Amino acid sequence: MYAALGNELRAEVVFPALALFTGLRVPLLILPFIYSQAGDAYVSCKRIEEFLLSEDLAPLPPMKPKHPYALSIKDADFYWDQLPPNSSDSEGASRDTTEEDQPLLSGQENAVTGDINFLRNIDLDISRGSLVAIVGPVGSGKSSLLQGMVGNMMMSRGTVVRGATIGYASQTPWIQNATIRDNILFDTPFDENRYWKVIKACSLEKDLSTFAKGDLTEIGERGVNLSGGQKARLSLARSVYYNADIIIMDDP
Repeated sequence: MYAALGNELRAEVVFPALALFTGLRVPLLILPFIYSQAGDAYVSCKRIEEFLLSEDLAPLPPMKPKHPYALSIKDADFYWDQLPPNSSDSEGASRDTTEEDQPLLSGQENAVTGDINFLRNIDLDISRGSLVAIVGPVGSGKSSLLQGMVGNMMMSRGTVVRGATIGYASQTPWIQNATIRDNILFDTPFDENRYWKVIKACSLEKDLSTFAKGDLTEIGERGVNLSGGQKARLSLARSVYYNADIIIMDDP
């Protein structure tokens, strides 16, 4: 183009121009990736901002070993602070429930916090040594009630008294980027006899036989090298090995 416009191509023009074009080549190549990374950074910053601005959970009250019940909930209302009052999720949950579920799952707004009380008027006493099943249709508040028991839901009124230690197996298994053994022990002391009893009780023996390193196999981020059933059994084994006085299992 420079020559076509009638200019003379000389070495002192061509070589500096080539050097400049070579220097521009790399920045122009990475420019699309910069836009992509900038978009990811913006989304991440918004998520971090939402997390930092969310309401802090109140600290759990100390356990009361001499309480007559393993767990008691008295006249309590629970709510999630992540969902606005008019969100489609809360409307969908309300539509899916029957009249019998309304005392448990509700859309009543809390005048103090401005959030929705999803669970209201909860009165519950669980005796020590008992087996309790919570049954209901999809969206009726079963998982939310269990989250309220372990202290993961916001409580607008009422009291929760825990008379014993609690172990929790969530509906969606939480897996560490560590070995299978470390995921089960979860920083608790290793008791070999108890450990292998738990492996057998949670049907993990066949799973371990498929791994070259057995229970010392490294699990990828979020359990990427495990199936859904293996994740569930691993989460179940962790809650059983912890040997808590109360074990809460959310459809494991």
